[in-house]
Amino acid sequence: MKTTTTYAISYPEAGDHTRTWEYWQAIATKVDDLLAGRAAPLTVANDITVGDPASGTERVFRATRLNGGVVLAAKYRVQASGGGGGQGTIASFQIDEDGIEAAQLNYRRDGQLFMKSGGAAGVSRLVPFASWCGFVTVNGVAAVTVGATVTFPANRFTQVPALVGIAKDTNLNVGFSAGATAASMPFGLRAITGTSIPTVDVSLMALQMTPGATQG
Repeated sequence: MKTTTTYAISYPEAGDHTRTWEYWQAIATKVDDLLAGRAAPLTVANDITVGDPASGTERVFRATRLNGGVVLAAKYRVQASGGGGGQGTIASFQIDEDGIEAAQLNYRRDGQLFMKSGGAAGVSRLVPFASWCGFVTVNGVAAVTVGATVTFPANRFTQVPALVGIAKDTNLNVGFSAGATAASMPFGLRAITGTSIPTVDVSLMALQMTPGATQG
């Protein structure tokens, strides 16, 4: 059972002013203990709002610790880029070392993720917007070619993804056919030598880089 600490703070009755300073001192001491971590972990059983929704001033939620003489800080904030709450508005998670930016993970309001390393002057890199990886078993045929279709998870992609595939047979080539959609993609196998294709698994990986484009 987890041990918790509860503060019961007395307060003076109306009209009783003789010990007011003692009550304030007790309250201040207990608040100081909480903020300094001397008493118990602070648990808030409600939502916490950091910043003023009526203000454009940026506010940061920050967690810090000392590690090997280096002050580490993890910061979360909302950053606005562009007017009118446009696509540039991002939520940013940042790691600092001794007050200097080390890395960032940024989430844009259209769902795109970016990773940034190398500090404030570092390079921001796209994280693929959507991806899928899996295997499709193609039944063998007494022919040089055979077709199949891979169906992606529902609503995984918003654009036709780029698909890469390889058969688990060194005598087979994989090709992709017309008719691809964001939901499925036809492909085919061709025997390099011989006149038949065995039952074989095909490894496939599909990528969509941004919400509006396959490439990026």
